[in-house]
Amino acid sequence: MATSNSSNLSSPINLNLPIVPETDNPGLYTEASKIYTALRNLQAYVTGLQTNIETEFQNRTGYQAWPNDSGQWNTLTPAQTILAQNGWRLYVQAVVPLSFGQLVNLFDQGAGVLGARVASASSVLQRAAHGFVSTPAVISLGSFTEVQLGAGLCGAISGMSIGTKYYLSTSGSGTITPLKSTTTGEIVQYIGYAIASNRLIYDFLTEPIINP
Repeated sequence: MATSNSSNLSSPINLNLPIVPETDNPGLYTEASKIYTALRNLQAYVTGLQTNIETEFQNRTGYQAWPNDSGQWNTLTPAQTILAQNGWRLYVQAVVPLSFGQLVNLFDQGAGVLGARVASASSVLQRAAHGFVSTPAVISLGSFTEVQLGAGLCGAISGMSIGTKYYLSTSGSGTITPLKSTTTGEIVQYIGYAIASNRLIYDFLTEPIINP
């Protein structure tokens, strides 16, 4: 008995039905054909619905399916496999001009309103980093920007050395440095480590310390 998912449909749903109803009874064949048609229409609808849901999910989360065959893993990029950052998006008002990839400090700008400003490990400012600007543009004062918090993959910073640990810089410009401060009063905040010159596995969940 030859079976088919559907006559002309590639679907993960296997109806496990013969290609045509197997009966010598003309009346039964006619009625069974109607049932077959209904089932295949339902199969096509559900398959299309599944495809639409997967597409919408990819559009909203940035998720991209990857091959199960390990022989194809060399084609994958970190952005296709490390997706934790997609669940840590915050939209907040910039109280100073900001740019793509800058580390920011979140604070109460007054009246219980959250704001974002440039992070700095300097002993004067002591502004720990809570996230980085993930909007690929220059953000003007008073505008809202997307900031990624928590932990995940950052592709907004370049010029890094693979395998190097990075910390919040004291420069006051919201940047990172491979140098761990030992100066009294400065913040020591581990930001992450580089897996490529422009890919950082970051972690803003680690509690920063202040050098005694």
